[in-house]
Amino acid sequence: MRRKRLLWQLYLWYVLIAVASVAVVTWYASRAVREFHEDQMRADLGARAILSVEQFRRDLVAGDRERIHALCRRLGKELRRRLGDEVSTRLTVMLPDGTVVGETDEKLEVMDPHDKRPEMIDALAGRVGYSMRYSKTTKMGRMYVAVPVESEGKVIGVVRTSVPTAAIYRTARTVQLAIGTLGLLVMLLATVAGVLVIRRINRPVQQLRDAAERFAAG
Repeated sequence: MRRKRLLWQLYLWYVLIAVASVAVVTWYASRAVREFHEDQMRADLGARAILSVEQFRRDLVAGDRERIHALCRRLGKELRRRLGDEVSTRLTVMLPDGTVVGETDEKLEVMDPHDKRPEMIDALAGRVGYSMRYSKTTKMGRMYVAVPVESEGKVIGVVRTSVPTAAIYRTARTVQLAIGTLGLLVMLLATVAGVLVIRRINRPVQQLRDAAERFAAG
């Protein structure tokens, strides 16, 4: 009986180690998937902003705010048509002082100066700016990528693209759910396999014990 109890104690440790191992691997894989989707979306937003820069450069040099805003609206509709409404890509064009002169979604008169936004600060320094934060304008978390528009070596404006973080994590959660389901399945299989192994080990031991008891009784 003692040996049987020892085998089941070893089985318990086996299950604990298997569960812990699968849980760690599942957590790491889920985190990697989330970071991968964030990196992919950031690169995609950057590409959209860079492709839009040349379309806004001439109007920024000319100071034609009306054309800039109209172009923003048109590009925003095109992005939604191609990518779907749920992605909700937002396009914003700003002057170096932070004044918003083009916006796909909001009215310009309600937009605060954006010169203090983290992605805007980087873009005004001539770098591609990036941030993930809560948007006071849209009342939701968003990912932002801002690209400087330069003319004659000076930054004359910034083109910024953004999407809701919910759109990013929605896709990531689908993959994470699949990983979690697979992890649970692996744990279940490991548990069942452990029971079968313990029983296979215990069977000849029990047979030897029964034989010994019969020999002693005879």
